[in-house]
Amino acid sequence: MKIQKRLLSILMAAAMAVGMTACGAPAEAVKDKGGSSDAGSEENVADVGEKTEITLTYWNKEETMRPLLKLLKEKLPDIEVTYAYTSNAVYGTTVRTKLLSGAGDDILVFDAQDTQQLGSQGLLEDLSELYAEDYASAPGFTVDGKMYGLPLNTWYEGIYYNKDIFEQNGIQLPATFDELLAVCGKLQNAGIQPLTIGAKSADTLIKSSLGYITAEYLLQDAGKDFDSKFSRGEIKMADAWTPYLEEWSRLVKDGYINDNMLGVDPNQAMDEFVTGVAAMWPSGTWDYNTIRKKNINMNFGLMPYPGSRPENACLVGGASGAFCINSKSKNVEAAYRVLEVIASAEGQKALCEGSPGSGSYLEGVEVEIPEEYEPVRDTLEAGRVYCSWDNWGDLDVFPAYGQAVQSVVIGSTPKAALEEVDEQADRILRGRR
Repeated sequence: MKIQKRLLSILMAAAMAVGMTACGAPAEAVKDKGGSSDAGSEENVADVGEKTEITLTYWNKEETMRPLLKLLKEKLPDIEVTYAYTSNAVYGTTVRTKLLSGAGDDILVFDAQDTQQLGSQGLLEDLSELYAEDYASAPGFTVDGKMYGLPLNTWYEGIYYNKDIFEQNGIQLPATFDELLAVCGKLQNAGIQPLTIGAKSADTLIKSSLGYITAEYLLQDAGKDFDSKFSRGEIKMADAWTPYLEEWSRLVKDGYINDNMLGVDPNQAMDEFVTGVAAMWPSGTWDYNTIRKKNINMNFGLMPYPGSRPENACLVGGASGAFCINSKSKNVEAAYRVLEVIASAEGQKALCEGSPGSGSYLEGVEVEIPEEYEPVRDTLEAGRVYCSWDNWGDLDVFPAYGQAVQSVVIGSTPKAALEEVDEQADRILRGRR
């Protein structure tokens, strides 16, 4: 059963809350940017001499990009696409700094906030005429009617679990947060580490905590307007989120998430999961192929983040980011040709192949979810997928929230931690005035 259209429609609806729109003409004039409008035609596969090098940087490991890189090599024999993986922990600082200095790679991936900020500063090419119409359902990559990024595939995160460990210990999938805590307790009593989290990087902690906050608040009537109001300074995070972060912190109080994990990086956490040291591991679509590569025989599944009731279960997810062209690139026209291939149906399928279960914003590209993702099918079909920070506009407090959740792990109260985020938000908002 196809579920991608439902997922994309809910993400688009969520994005409308922040009032972003896309406009422009159909994607038909790439040859004006130095490439044929038919990237895969016979004419393009001609004998070539010296190749033009295009560097592409992204925070996802090359494993997730291999099908797309292979396609680019086949379709563009006169262009050498060099993939530059940059760790998510330093991506914002390293890549943004280079771009702001007038250097940087030819094609860069940025999230919605960075795409808007850097695009409005004239550092990224305006892609509106080429892709705004075909990718109008993608949230967050336009500002003032201009589209500065070609959306990647969708992503979502839940909790991977080891089916064999669950079956051997007579454990059913938890349908509520209380049941998740009970499962953790049963595993721990059996001498099995319930959860592993690479909390040295705050990303997984952020999404784990947001799993409960999204299930119980952001996707409920009470919280549906929170992100738009927060981005304008009309509501405080501490006032709205404290009871939900307190509930999530029961995982910390019971020791299932602990300060030892602050020294564990995401790769170590993955290894603990695939080797059977830990029974559960929060992560998402981008890690499916790597799990298979590390342990081809592993019997695993993906469950949603549970809430207080079964019907509240959700996934944290949205657009993976966007491919942007550096306006100072010395090979801008070749970069446009690369984006043309990526934007095609064939390119979108290759992109999704690298992250099984992900979807495309291009109409007509449908992707089946892997068998291991069956436990999240109902959640996907119900459209209970949301990414809070994608809707904060240029209020960039994502790092501050990560530090806040890390501080909860080492003993801060949820309220005090969230007040620190509010102080950072206030500083940013004052700077606007």
